[in-house]
Amino acid sequence: PTLIVFNALFAGQTALDAVYVWGETGLPHGVTYADFAQNGAYALLAATALVVVFVGLLQTRRPTALDDRRVRLLLVAWLGQTLWLAISAARRLMIYVDVYALTELRLAVFALLAMVALALLAALYQVAARRRFAMLVRVILALGGTAGYAMLLVDPVPFIADYNIAHSREVRGAGVALDIPYLASLGPGAVPALDRFIVSYGSVPLRQQYRIERENALQQWSPTPDWRTRTLHSIAHDRALARAQAWR
Repeated sequence: PTLIVFNALFAGQTALDAVYVWGETGLPHGVTYADFAQNGAYALLAATALVVVFVGLLQTRRPTALDDRRVRLLLVAWLGQTLWLAISAARRLMIYVDVYALTELRLAVFALLAMVALALLAALYQVAARRRFAMLVRVILALGGTAGYAMLLVDPVPFIADYNIAHSREVRGAGVALDIPYLASLGPGAVPALDRFIVSYGSVPLRQQYRIERENALQQWSPTPDWRTRTLHSIAHDRALARAQAWR
C-alpha cells in the first residue's frame, strides 16, 4: 500500500511538471524564476532522500522483499518517476539560467542534479537486479568522492565565461545581456574569453569600460612562484594570466 501511495503522489508531481516545466504555459501565478528552480531542486532532494531511506529500511527489515515481482515493479515505477523529477529539476534550472545567466553556484547545482540522477539510476539497477542495499551505498559514496576530486581538478570559470558569452544578447541577438563585471569578478580564468568577446563584438565605449574591469580581474591573481603550493587551479590561472597579459 505504501508504494502505491508514493507512486500516486509522484504521478501528481509528474503531471504538474509536464504542464509547467515541459509545456508552454509559463510559470504558475505568483512564482518567480528563482522559486521555480529552487522548488524543483528541493523537491528532488527530498524525494531522493525518501527513496534511499525507504529502500534501505525495506531491505533491512524484509531482506526478501525484492523477490516479490509486484514490489519490484512498484519500486521501479517510483524510482523512474523520481528520475524524471531530476530531469525536470535540471530543466527548471536551465530555464532560470536562460533568464539570469550561468554562475558558479548554478553550475554546482547542475553537477549535484547529475549526481542525484546517477544515484537514482544505480537504485533502479539495484532494485531491478535484486542487489543488496550496500551496493547502492557504495555507489553514492563513490559519486560523492568523485565530485569532490572533480571540484579540486576542474576550474569552472572558463566554461562559465564561454557559456555566458555564447548565450548573451550581444552575441545571439536575444537572451540576457552579458554581465561583464560579474565575469571579471571571477578572476583571470574569465579574461581570455572576455578578450575574445571584446575583439569580436565590443564597441569603443564597451572596450573602455572593459579595460577597467579587466585590470580588476588581473589584480586578483599573481603567479605562484613556489611549486610546492601550486595546484591545478593555480596553474590554469597562471596560463590565463599569461594569455591575458599578451593581449595588452
